[in-house]
Amino acid sequence: MNRARALLTFAIALMTGALAVAQRPSAGITTAHATVTVKGRILNGAFTYDRVGALTMWGPGGGVIDIDSSRGDALQYSSLPKAGSYKTTASMPLVVQVGVGPTVKVVTSAAGECTVTVTRADEAGVAASFECGRIEVLGPEKKMLGPIDSMMGSFTASR
Repeated sequence: MNRARALLTFAIALMTGALAVAQRPSAGITTAHATVTVKGRILNGAFTYDRVGALTMWGPGGGVIDIDSSRGDALQYSSLPKAGSYKTTASMPLVVQVGVGPTVKVVTSAAGECTVTVTRADEAGVAASFECGRIEVLGPEKKMLGPIDSMMGSFTASR
């Protein structure tokens, strides 16, 4: 249930941006992979995501990338359809979820805490890396757990 709430929160934050960029949903993304390294007291470690998630939409206007793990973790990013470096915003947030249920920890950058460098964004998919500074971590019931020190990683999604 907490994963559903985290995804709902993410979906609400994306609603405006996703409606603007998702010109046509794409069922064509077939492979996805992401790695994330988080440093901090509240959340620390390396995480891998390797499944195309249900929220993935990709088309000529960009879209939403949702990459899940077998444990129920998720990485989500709302991307523009062109290469470049972007600070996270409310319409282009980066969300990393680790754990589910009572152990869930969600890191959401929607206020410029992360810079996402998109190296490829075309009809075939997207590839990017990101670096982040301090970001607050939410736990179950949206409880603030404290900040992480830094986070970095990369992701790809393609047809």
